[in-house]
Amino acid sequence: MIAEEILELVRGRSSPGVLILDRENKILYANGESFRLLKNPQELPPVIRDLCNELRSAQAKGRDTGLASGRNCALLWIDGESLCSLRAFLIGAPAKGSAATHVMVLVEKVTEQRGLNFKRAKTQYGLTDREIEVVALVAQGLPNKEIGSRLFLSEYTIKDHVKNVMRKMSAASRSEIIYMLK
Repeated sequence: MIAEEILELVRGRSSPGVLILDRENKILYANGESFRLLKNPQELPPVIRDLCNELRSAQAKGRDTGLASGRNCALLWIDGESLCSLRAFLIGAPAKGSAATHVMVLVEKVTEQRGLNFKRAKTQYGLTDREIEVVALVAQGLPNKEIGSRLFLSEYTIKDHVKNVMRKMSAASRSEIIYMLK
């Protein structure tokens, strides 16, 4: 039953809009979803140009351009109504060690989610206060090491709490825990 509900959730997600830009921010590729979300991707919104330029600048200065450093994410309001998340990635380096030749931008509409019901989870699954604290941080997408740091616990203690929560909730993954809290 739970697996079917998770599959339905995944099926309900739309594909992201995909843009591929050259070094001058000229669009080389735009899929149908990018046209739907951006209305006219040929008129590149300034926030996308700025995001791509910042990513290239970080690369030129020799900085890591991964998710942990530099800015590769942004938000874009479309017509003051829809909110889209933007994620940019350098791609297409012709040889190892050389600069990337293109930037890929993923555009996804941000949808409102229902809040997580921690109170119900506590009573329904018999979770402790500490387990609820851990689950709340798992729901924020934090890794065990970061959760441990925030709660002043070891990474291994956090792993044990997550395992206990999964056992109590009969969940097979961290994602399933979050799904079951809705």
